[in-house]
Amino acid sequence: VHEDIVLPDVDGEGEELDIEGIAVDGNFIYVVGSHSSVRKKTDSEKTVKKNREKFTKREIKNKSARDWLHRVEVSQQGRELSTKSISLSDVISSHEVLKTFSKIPGKENGVNIEGISFHDGSVYVGFRGPVFRDNYVPVLKFIFDEHEESAELLWVKLDGGGIRGMANTGDGFLLVSGPVGDAPGPYQVYHWNGQDMVPGKDRDETEDHIKKLGNLEVDEGKAEGILALQDKHSAGKDCQYEFMIIFDGAFKGNPSVYCFSEP
Repeated sequence: VHEDIVLPDVDGEGEELDIEGIAVDGNFIYVVGSHSSVRKKTDSEKTVKKNREKFTKREIKNKSARDWLHRVEVSQQGRELSTKSISLSDVISSHEVLKTFSKIPGKENGVNIEGISFHDGSVYVGFRGPVFRDNYVPVLKFIFDEHEESAELLWVKLDGGGIRGMANTGDGFLLVSGPVGDAPGPYQVYHWNGQDMVPGKDRDETEDHIKKLGNLEVDEGKAEGILALQDKHSAGKDCQYEFMIIFDGAFKGNPSVYCFSEP
């Protein structure tokens, strides 16, 4: 650890950003909040009436501190040089597809950002929710300094889960997939080439855009973060993809290294 970086309190409310993803491009660090609405959990110590009220609309809250994406420029020594903050809320609330889900709690198939990566000048933001029919999951691609003008929604087809983490591999992205809600699993890891997967008779087959690398056996916590490792030779094995998974709720995140090789 070189430095502590204090992210700006853009709204002046002092609330938690709820960091869901971090990506790096050179000396720039991108930190994204969930951009999600929330509903409080039921509490067995409260009355049935009070708990039922949690399912009414007035119990859904939008925490604006989560609605930000920060770009921090650091020196070679890791010291903060500058920070610029943008919100994706306007893009989401005005998009013909995403706006329908923007007021729904994130864990109830509403908008919930949990993955972020950077490739070839563009930021890629992966959604834990919503997950659409036929298991399509949205990924928002945009240029940071022109996010409203350049925003483009891509679709990746997983097996029913949303994106819980993303990592750039140079030839695409590693994706951690998991439940939209509070279910304990399952969790999978995929490689996606970064291309839109909506099919049609006027385009080539899209099935080769995605490759399932395997299931994650989770003993404790929830798979929440992924880091692509540069070393292709883990534990003496020839790895096509080597990566580290971090687990939310596990002791010190239980960082675990995995190796994928074919066959």
